[in-house]
Amino acid sequence: MEFKCKYCDTNICIDIDQIGNDIDCPACNRQLQIPELPEETAKALQKLKDQEKKIITDEEGNKEIAEAMLEEPASKETTMWRERLAASFQAANLSNIKTDHEHLEEDDEASELVKAFDRMLDFISIKNTMAFEEYYKLMCNFGSSFVFVFGILAIVYSIILTSKTNNILYLITGIITLFVSFVLYYLSARFSIAGFNLIKNKELYFYTRNMHHAFGMINLIATLTLLLLGGYMGISQGSFVIAMLFIIGSIATAHAAVLFISPKVLNTKISKYEVSLGETGLSLIGFVFRVYILLSGLLLAAIPILDVVIFYMIFSLIYSKEINTDSLNYITLAALIISVAPFLSYLLYFFYRIFLDFYKAVLKISGNLSLFLESLYSEKDKQ
Repeated sequence: MEFKCKYCDTNICIDIDQIGNDIDCPACNRQLQIPELPEETAKALQKLKDQEKKIITDEEGNKEIAEAMLEEPASKETTMWRERLAASFQAANLSNIKTDHEHLEEDDEASELVKAFDRMLDFISIKNTMAFEEYYKLMCNFGSSFVFVFGILAIVYSIILTSKTNNILYLITGIITLFVSFVLYYLSARFSIAGFNLIKNKELYFYTRNMHHAFGMINLIATLTLLLLGGYMGISQGSFVIAMLFIIGSIATAHAAVLFISPKVLNTKISKYEVSLGETGLSLIGFVFRVYILLSGLLLAAIPILDVVIFYMIFSLIYSKEINTDSLNYITLAALIISVAPFLSYLLYFFYRIFLDFYKAVLKISGNLSLFLESLYSEKDKQ
């Protein structure tokens, strides 16, 4: 039977007889308690043992028939009980870890005011992971489809600008923007969903208690700040473009705040086990990476807003004698960053996972080396 080490995620094979005992993880050398199985599963295990014993002995004592039966594939019932046994064992093993952040309050020494803020943040966190998955995929598909539209609007803008200034460089820039937008459309559509699946298929343990609340609060404050700055800049300078950029920034920080306080949608469990500072830092980095992988996909929904802005700029350029390309540069840069973010966040998380696997391999080598040295010194002492 296999289960995962709660510290380093290493798959460990154990025998049925080891249930209820303590073992050391072969990778990180930390002690793991193998819990007793639930009563229902224990009964299922006994039934499975009796069934196999019956096959081995055979009622008529015919050894050849028994061996032939053992060589046959396991029956559906046997396979089902084995799968249930493995699942029940894994659930029993993980139940010893207090992963839900509500259970971490029992020895939380923070003030009542801080706890009240934490409860407020929990109230606005995402509860329905299935609904969030549908929302995420909708935003990704909807937003990425407008990346190529942005390139079309950009080349229309550049054609009008070229006709007014007789500068062919604007037209060349527009053609390049159209080509790049097509490439970014493909990358954003592919890697936004790939990033979500990467998170969904790999669980993460976060060893820093209540830190996700702190990150959520910081992003909520940033949201309010960006909204106020956007309103002030838009009114004082009379710039619709700058105001919209600040609004997009506030939407990004608001989504980041909700993601930080919703570990379940990040396939992350908050653990109160004490680990080393390095492992705490690695879990924190992994948690932040997961937030920004999902955030990069959600932000694709801001591309239609940028399309509306550049559409507004096209009409302004047609009916205005003044030519100002700064706004176009800002909008194009924002669209470029948002479109390429899913690919970059996926790539960075990929390299993070490679480093993490390397780190675990080093721990495993050092652990095996320590065991070898211990056995070597013990042999010398005996001599």
